[in-house]
Amino acid sequence: MKRESKILILAGVCAMLSMAGCGSSLPDMTDEQVNAIGEYAAVTLLKYDANSKSRLVDQATLEQIELQEAQQVQANIEPEIIGGDKNDTEQQVVIDNTQDTGATMASSLEDFLELPAGMSLTYAGYEVGQSYQEDGDLYFSLEASAGKQLLILSFTLENQSGEDKELRLLDQRNSYRITVNDEYTRTALTTMLENDLATFIGTIRAGESRTMVLLTEIDPDKVAQVDTIAIKFKNMQTSYAQQVL
Repeated sequence: MKRESKILILAGVCAMLSMAGCGSSLPDMTDEQVNAIGEYAAVTLLKYDANSKSRLVDQATLEQIELQEAQQVQANIEPEIIGGDKNDTEQQVVIDNTQDTGATMASSLEDFLELPAGMSLTYAGYEVGQSYQEDGDLYFSLEASAGKQLLILSFTLENQSGEDKELRLLDQRNSYRITVNDEYTRTALTTMLENDLATFIGTIRAGESRTMVLLTEIDPDKVAQVDTIAIKFKNMQTSYAQQVL
């Protein structure tokens, strides 16, 4: 997605979320851009607490949403497929979407993200800070909640093929669980950053290399320093685990 189109999407979502710094009017939009705004807003609003002053996802809210999504999936499964009557099914079958729901384990991160041939994604490092703004992005930045810090994980997305590749990672509805120092686990935040790995929609040109990020909030009282980082990538079909530090 071109930067101009993404700005229009952000502007539409910003209007609904009343974010600071967003414009008060929108230029004329094509049908494709209007549809993109609706699609992006629908997913984003599911992940954001509208009553929160923070533009970051509240951890408890996110986990509740994930659980509700899993329960909705389970409600759509016919009891006779599982066996037994409906009451037995409700008592015996429990889906915990914060755990390992992926039916298969991907062989690589590229496999999990279903990246086209010739594309790679590699971990590039981390940083801890009070805010994050993508280089060159004048429209959106994130601030950590009071008493928290942002843990920013960077990845290099590279198109080594000779063709432009379109990606719609947002459609995959993946979740990312980040574990610091083997015991402090948080879900990656869903943001409207143009380079958010969880919500990216766009085209990577042939030979292009782009920095993508995953962010989460950490409590400095519980994480004085970062010694190890592990990430669990998953959706309802597939999962993948990677120790990146």
